[in-house]
Amino acid sequence: MNFFQIIRKGTSKTVSKIRNTAIYDFAAEKLEPKPYAQQAKPLFLASKWFSNSYHFLSYVIAFFGLMLFAYPIESWFQRVAIGIIGTVLLFLIELAKSNTSHSVFSSIARKETVNKLFLSIFIVATLFSFFVSVYSAKQAVFYAATTDKISQNNDDLQNETDSLKNAFDARIATIQISLESSSATLKKYSTGWRANKAREDLEKSNQSLEKVLFEKEKSLANLSEKYEGTEAKTTKAGTETAIIAAVLFALFETLNVFAYWFYYYYLSNCLLEKDLVLVNTNNAISSIIDATRTFSVNTQSVPTNLQPTSQHNNPIGCNTNYQKNEPPKTIVTKIVGNGTNGTKNCNHCNNEYIYKVSRQKFCSDKCRIDNWKQVKGKTFKKGKKS
Repeated sequence: MNFFQIIRKGTSKTVSKIRNTAIYDFAAEKLEPKPYAQQAKPLFLASKWFSNSYHFLSYVIAFFGLMLFAYPIESWFQRVAIGIIGTVLLFLIELAKSNTSHSVFSSIARKETVNKLFLSIFIVATLFSFFVSVYSAKQAVFYAATTDKISQNNDDLQNETDSLKNAFDARIATIQISLESSSATLKKYSTGWRANKAREDLEKSNQSLEKVLFEKEKSLANLSEKYEGTEAKTTKAGTETAIIAAVLFALFETLNVFAYWFYYYYLSNCLLEKDLVLVNTNNAISSIIDATRTFSVNTQSVPTNLQPTSQHNNPIGCNTNYQKNEPPKTIVTKIVGNGTNGTKNCNHCNNEYIYKVSRQKFCSDKCRIDNWKQVKGKTFKKGKKS
């Protein structure tokens, strides 16, 4: 027995065990079509909380960008003034964007004319918030990704430069001592072997000094080039990260506008769905009452709208007033014949017809289908077998 046969056998046993259990009820529950209000509720809540959270996030990132803008200014008074003015301005922008979005998108959901002033304020506030958030996110992320590394890089460069200079300066000091000694000998002895030896030492010391100075300049240039490459890599990586942050905040701003729109789109669709459920439920109740009365053997008059004038809750919670000053609606049912053939009134069009069997309710297939559409609120589709 191979692997697939084992799986198939185990599946067959499992199905046979749960065949008479609640799995069918569970399947029916999972496959039952859900109303729009229930299906889209998670997305509605997500859009609501995202919009509220992003207002705070957008304000914080814009404020941080404002502080970075004011950081190079040396005057503390100017920094504080920029901070206070920027804080108030950003708060007013976020408040205007939030309030005008409610007015604009609720009007769109109700299919009403949008207030032009509120629409203009919303567009200006949204564009301002978009550019400020994107720019601030880019600058803030670049600052966070590069400042510490560049500062550390500069410190390391300074430390290594000082260490290198100290090493070469010690060598240069030794050579200079030799030069001074040779020069002093030449001043004291202008001729003789001491003077000749001093001249040789002086020439060698000068050559050594030139060599050490050249090595020093070369080593310092290599060190500077090394750390410049490291700083360039850090700057490049920080720029790439900052661009990603800017794109992300641009996406957030777009999603925020979509969240505004979907919030009221969901609420308006829920109201439409509620009205549709009310109509379908009332039609279904009326059809059931009419179908029940149709089976009455004797001709009778049934008043359908003599109800108390007080309000009553229907099965889905809608209050309806019933008036009793209207003339009673009469449903007349006639049965003629031996119970197998006779005449009665159609449950849909109320026209008299000759029935073939006693349980027949409609005069034609068209009336039966139209009644089904009215009760179910759906479009009738014919199956493969009529």
